[in-house]
Amino acid sequence: MADKIVRRKVSSAFKLHGFTLRSESCTYLVEQLEPLDESEFEVWLAKLIDHIQSQRLPSNVVELNAVELAVRDCANEQQQAAEDVFCVISAFDVPRFKFNPDLKKYEAAPKKEHSLFDSADAKAQLFRDRYTLIKQITERHPLFKPSADNSEEKFKIYPIEHLLSCPRRLNKIITLGLFSQLKIGMYHLEDPTGIVQLDLTDHSYHVGLHAENCIVLAEGWYEDKIFHAKAIGFPPAETAEVSRAYLGSLNMFGGDSRLACRTNKSLLKTMRDNKDRLIVFLSDMWLDQDNVMRKLQTLFEGFVSYPPIAFIFMGNFLSSKPGSAQAEQLKFNLRSLADLIASHPNLRQFSKFVFVPGLQDPACPNILPRPPLPKFITEDFEARVPNAIFTSNPCRIRYCTQEIVVMREDIMSKLCRNTIHYPTTGNIYEHFAKTLLSQANLCPLPLSVRPVYWSFAHAMQLHPAPDLVVIGDTVNTFKSSHADCQVANPGSFAKNNFMFIAYCPSTKQVDESEITEDI
Repeated sequence: MADKIVRRKVSSAFKLHGFTLRSESCTYLVEQLEPLDESEFEVWLAKLIDHIQSQRLPSNVVELNAVELAVRDCANEQQQAAEDVFCVISAFDVPRFKFNPDLKKYEAAPKKEHSLFDSADAKAQLFRDRYTLIKQITERHPLFKPSADNSEEKFKIYPIEHLLSCPRRLNKIITLGLFSQLKIGMYHLEDPTGIVQLDLTDHSYHVGLHAENCIVLAEGWYEDKIFHAKAIGFPPAETAEVSRAYLGSLNMFGGDSRLACRTNKSLLKTMRDNKDRLIVFLSDMWLDQDNVMRKLQTLFEGFVSYPPIAFIFMGNFLSSKPGSAQAEQLKFNLRSLADLIASHPNLRQFSKFVFVPGLQDPACPNILPRPPLPKFITEDFEARVPNAIFTSNPCRIRYCTQEIVVMREDIMSKLCRNTIHYPTTGNIYEHFAKTLLSQANLCPLPLSVRPVYWSFAHAMQLHPAPDLVVIGDTVNTFKSSHADCQVANPGSFAKNNFMFIAYCPSTKQVDESEITEDI
């Protein structure tokens, strides 16, 4: 691009964000950006503006040193991301972001030490954060976003405070709130402004599994402090592409890079060059069962000539109930697994082995997120298998530009048991996928049903939507999709005919497979 065109575009972009560039700052940026083609130019300009916004400058005048710092950091992050092709992110390392209502954007929350047992404020905050996130997504949807010239009639979300303050009947009202049961048999909607009682005598449910603690859109009429619902449904889910248009290059997924890796050309090329490589997911890896170990031997032999990117092993790793001898038993069985892997040098060298603990595995309470298996159990295995990674439950995996979320939990079973209305039509797996993506959360259940550490509840979020969500549930193997995100369950490897799923990142294809004697 010509020098004058680049200078004009750079200056205009910064002015749109409220910045004024010094002459030397603009000249430096033009020198750096001029060699790029138009698509790369737009991406890099957005990254640089995001970085400068995060610097908290004393004024809106951008000095040369701020621009040099932004260019240097963005270049380093680009190089680091390119080198880090496969990255596993613990739930306890997922970055936390807070919505700034003044700037209308998400910003990195101030870093502080979070305790597993935080104050009661953290519990209230997790619900506020969930509501704020879903409200932002809903208001961006074309059905709710006002048109520029107000020529189209749009739906409007009324806060509960507005309903409670009105002495007369209100018709055709839509409100957004947390579905809760404050008294037995008496349901309410809550938002940050108030609580209103629901009348559910004559209403219908849209697609999804509507359980307590879900945030729902309710349509109906209001009178005498009671909201008479005609229809209840989930807020619209948002695709990652739409989310990125608002979030820019902000990395909300986690990892060392401050910027999202979806547009990294080096990583895209790496993924295209490895177009046939797979990631294999197994759940309920009962290492104390001889038939499981025999099937693993068959599985490894099937992949030995073409090693997968990674094997993702989800617990529980023992069939026995928790007890005092469980830790030693698991340590012994991991040695047997290390022997099995060592007998296949190709896999040991070229594949990763990721372990996601189940909730009956030793040393931790039944609360999410669950820390990795203790070091004293895994140290011998890690010494023999250098590519082993023991991580939390849930966890996040980034392979090149692909984002994958993994959780070992019977979440579908619990949603079906706790839903207020069990759907009688449609595919239950589609209902489940819509529930997770519309709630932008891995676990939209009451804390009494599925306890979550309050300070780390942000690790359960699904925003922006990843490419793949893998749920290690004991129900049958399935795959579904919603909002350009695939949701899959490998089923129980030990109990469900030795089923597993294989995911090809380059094609985004999920295949269900079963181990036979001749795989």
